[in-house]
Amino acid sequence: MKNKLVFGLGAAAGYLLGTRAGRQQYERLREQAQDLWSSPKVQEQVEHAKQVAKEQVPVVRDKATEAARTASEKVRSSGSGGGPESSGS
Repeated sequence: MKNKLVFGLGAAAGYLLGTRAGRQQYERLREQAQDLWSSPKVQEQVEHAKQVAKEQVPVVRDKATEAARTASEKVRSSGSGGGPESSGS
């Protein structure tokens, strides 16, 4: 019984110490990540990426529209839409 009590106290102490150390490490990592994100160089790259994405939206939209149109034409020209009316049932 004494061994179980000692083990339990040791486990509780280890848990508390580990939790504190873990929280401190988490806070330090969070602060470092926030500092990095707030960095002018990082924010400059974020703005650049946003601008590139905005410029590419029309290009991607046009390609997607053309791909959908091509797929639709292929389905129509195949004569088989895959629906119940084409299965002969």
